[in-house]
Amino acid sequence: GDVRLRSLALLYNAVPEANPRLRFRLLLKLIPLAAATRNVPRIVPVLDAMEATVLGRWGLPLAEAKEAYKAAAKALAEAGMVMKAFEFVEKLLVTYDGEGGGVGDEDATHFAVLAIKNAITLPALYRFDSLVERDAVKALKGSEKHGLLFELLEIFVNDMLRKYLDFYAKHGDSFLESIGVSHEACVSKMRLLSLASLGMSCPALQFETVATALEVPLDEVDEWVVRAIGVGLIDAKINQVEQTIAIHRSTQRVFSDDQWQPLSENIGAWKANIAELLEVLRSQNSAVDAMSAAAALTNGDGGRRGGGGYR
Repeated sequence: GDVRLRSLALLYNAVPEANPRLRFRLLLKLIPLAAATRNVPRIVPVLDAMEATVLGRWGLPLAEAKEAYKAAAKALAEAGMVMKAFEFVEKLLVTYDGEGGGVGDEDATHFAVLAIKNAITLPALYRFDSLVERDAVKALKGSEKHGLLFELLEIFVNDMLRKYLDFYAKHGDSFLESIGVSHEACVSKMRLLSLASLGMSCPALQFETVATALEVPLDEVDEWVVRAIGVGLIDAKINQVEQTIAIHRSTQRVFSDDQWQPLSENIGAWKANIAELLEVLRSQNSAVDAMSAAAALTNGDGGRRGGGGYR
């Protein structure tokens, strides 16, 4: 298996970029072979470069990109690299944007559903607001089969624990079991996400506020804060004596267009300020250069006058 993989990799690399379709076909053979021989980690750099090659230098159409992303996501998932697989599912979903969201396309629906399930269940994944912007995901909204799944995604992206618990009270374990999701895992993740939202709203939190939002006893608050710190959602310092939490940084769960606009304006203002500062520095440097040149000329004249007194 390894010999076949090395041989195919050598052949793939030997084919010139001027023949993109042959390279693409070899790539589609390389990915499943790596999966079959348990060598997927070895081809991750090739997979990471696919967006730049397939859609970039090779100039192949979106249909080929879809095919490559599907193959990559499948191989990575089979190799247990679920977070990496999720990245390629996201890239795949982007290819359906502007195509009617892949409505009626079974693959688009399948991967949209898969992405939502992964977003909810993967324990190391806490930022997935971009999913609700994908056309293939939005196409699930209100659908008879997947409408509830989209509603659950929106709760995980935007809302607090109480909203999830209300959803659970209404739909129960039967719905969660139908999508392979654990209620306990959902509660745990929503508590951590809710804590991140609290941290964004206030830099100093009372234990009581956190306990109410997370629906836990006061003596469990520090445990959840430590867990949120551990997964990188917040940076904080716990004061057990005063029963407070100082939030130094908290993860923004959603970054909408409304939030991008002021950031864009701030960046524009910063660029203008930097440009003005550079102009001031250039002017000062020019002035210093002029003064240095004048001083050099003055010193030179003085030397010539002084030289006239020698005998």
